[in-house]
Amino acid sequence: MHSNCTNVNLNTFSTDATVHLRCLGQNVLASTTTNSTGGFTLNLNASPIQLPIIPTCQVVVVTPLTRCNATLPGIGRLVSTGLILVRFNVNGTTLNIELRVLGFNINTSLTSLVNN
Repeated sequence: MHSNCTNVNLNTFSTDATVHLRCLGQNVLASTTTNSTGGFTLNLNASPIQLPIIPTCQVVVVTPLTRCNATLPGIGRLVSTGLILVRFNVNGTTLNIELRVLGFNINTSLTSLVNN
């Protein structure tokens, strides 16, 4: 992906872009906004019973692509091409997960996501 929206090698985006961790279709488990350098951290405090759903998850940049670069399509969103589970630990009833995004593609079928 070569655009002003994302640097795939660094997994960074434009400033103030909304990023969701969506699992099992469209369920949003975590949400954040990119910082001044376009980086982001999604904090997911989940039950250990939710660990098996992590392979169904995708990171979705909800902010419209045209906000990043006017030459990008007016429909669609950036969606992760894959996630790697780096590490996890269980602290009582809380599951802390560190994921690494492999890269992003434009998915033009995602057009009605709420930017919140």
